[in-house]
Amino acid sequence: MFATSQTLRYGAAGVGPSVRSSFLETLASFVPSLIIWRANVGAWQIDQLTVEVFPEVVLFAALSGFTALTERLAACGPSGAEDLTRYLNTYFGELIAVIDAAGGDTVKFAGDALLALWPADDEAQLASLAETVADPALHIQARLHDHEVGDGIRLSLKLAIGAGEVAAQHLDGVFQRWELLIAGSPLSQVGIANGQASPGQMVVAHEAWALLDGAGAATPLDKGIMLLSRLSRRTSAAVVPRPAPAPDASDALRRFIPGAVRARLDARQSDWLAKLRAVSVVFINLVDFTYDTPLDRAQKAMRTLQTALYRFEGSIKKISVDDKDASLIAVLGLPPLAHEYNPERALRATQMMQDGLTKLGFRSSVGVTTGGAFCGTVGSALRREYTVIGDVVNLAARPMVAAKGGILCDAPTARSAGARVACRPLEPVKVKGKGKEQPVAIFRPGAARLAAAD
Repeated sequence: MFATSQTLRYGAAGVGPSVRSSFLETLASFVPSLIIWRANVGAWQIDQLTVEVFPEVVLFAALSGFTALTERLAACGPSGAEDLTRYLNTYFGELIAVIDAAGGDTVKFAGDALLALWPADDEAQLASLAETVADPALHIQARLHDHEVGDGIRLSLKLAIGAGEVAAQHLDGVFQRWELLIAGSPLSQVGIANGQASPGQMVVAHEAWALLDGAGAATPLDKGIMLLSRLSRRTSAAVVPRPAPAPDASDALRRFIPGAVRARLDARQSDWLAKLRAVSVVFINLVDFTYDTPLDRAQKAMRTLQTALYRFEGSIKKISVDDKDASLIAVLGLPPLAHEYNPERALRATQMMQDGLTKLGFRSSVGVTTGGAFCGTVGSALRREYTVIGDVVNLAARPMVAAKGGILCDAPTARSAGARVACRPLEPVKVKGKGKEQPVAIFRPGAARLAAAD
């Protein structure tokens, strides 16, 4: 487990209601509750690395078919992006409202999915908490399966529940840009369980099912995963309401919000136009970065990644850590930092990242893709994030897996990088997904010319 210099609790003693302002409320909507609690008690002023460790019940909700909808609406231009924003926010808004009412903390968005946590006081409370989470999750599935969000537009989702110890690691990065890493076996549990679910289904990992202890009717699937259909009993645990930000919490909250979003919020522009735009996506897998990585070592890795990425004006989209490894998804081309040569900048950033990680003793594999994606704020006034959704994001994992310790990119990236980065074609690889039966071309960027580029 992460070595910890200080551990805080949700709902720490002495933190009461605060005076609310529209700006503070908007700022707070871009961070999870655990960051607001931390900001309210002044913990951001501590100059030591920190981690909060809790037994938790975890809910992972993934929308089905949204990437295909994104591609379809992309052909409609600006109006398609506006429609997409409305559909996504309508759906996510209802999902977030149910999670919040049940005492859950929407911690992370991952494109068209989200992760919510319910912290327990101790291991003994996990059992009742599992039922508390399963009940609203079944309600969510009944309410939002095949749910119409627009004229002829229907969406569904898959839900997965896991349980166990979760660590929330707070890392101080460059330019006072902090990152929140959520790690622990429950993340692996819901990832594996979600892979066995179909749209409209809710699955429970073995660890969470053991806590339910016969409280519901379920069908067994592979790897101890259960397909839950109903609960035979319901236990209501105490709900911890989402905290209001303290009047002096603004600076602390800002440190966990991406720079591009902060600039918009400072200009009092909380709702800005979503766009379908060309971006380059970087997917990095860090084999030696796990739940057991010491805090100081994790900090060095984070600063190495941030330094390289920010030099080429990229943005971190997602960081995830489980008991096996870590992954980071970054994007180049987001406003206001878009450039004509984003594919080249992405390749140069990845080499700088990998060189730095190697010096620290971290092995890594990197994939880079380029294409169109939906870029905008998703969620509701209660909880939201700026995100990127599209096939270009999903496909970035394919060259990363094939890279096996190196850097690989797709054809659009290689073509756009041009003569400044000589990319050598390799054997095409097959990818999963409907309509992707044909192998995908992959390329290896020329390291020598890449390093020598200005």
